[in-house]
Amino acid sequence: MPRVSLVLALLAFILSASIAQAQIPNLRRKAKDAGQRAVTGQPSQQKPPPKFDNTIIELNPQVVSRLITGLEARSTSRGAGGQTAAQLRQRSFAAAEEATNLNSQHSDDRAKWTDANSNAQNCVGEELSKAEQRHSEEMQQRMMGMTGPITPEKQKFMQEYGAAATELQQASLAND
Repeated sequence: MPRVSLVLALLAFILSASIAQAQIPNLRRKAKDAGQRAVTGQPSQQKPPPKFDNTIIELNPQVVSRLITGLEARSTSRGAGGQTAAQLRQRSFAAAEEATNLNSQHSDDRAKWTDANSNAQNCVGEELSKAEQRHSEEMQQRMMGMTGPITPEKQKFMQEYGAAATELQQASLAND
């Protein structure tokens, strides 16, 4: 076991020494370049100044004074109830925290209501389906019971029944 730790320590030392040596030429070159610039009087290579626009704002005295004026105005402004922005934020955070607490306290109640509502909707759907089925069966029996000569009343009833059946089929296809 001591050999393993000795080997690991030696390996770590070798790796750290090689990484440090890899960085030395870069440091030497930077020092050499800086020395040459100092001797020759050449300015160092600088990046061009940034372009100031709506994204990058130059901090000059006018901008700083406008910023301070805006912050002061914000701190002294009042809401409809005469509360400062800080008081309104505090009230908002308190309300959000209270809402979170209520939601966590009543999550079981909400789940029970959702289940009960779903069961009620299923029950209504089943009862409506049963009523439609009974009505359809009654209408079929009535159609079958129409024997004898076809009178204008019977013909009118059959046309209305056919139209209602078609409308019902279209509504069920459209999920109405």
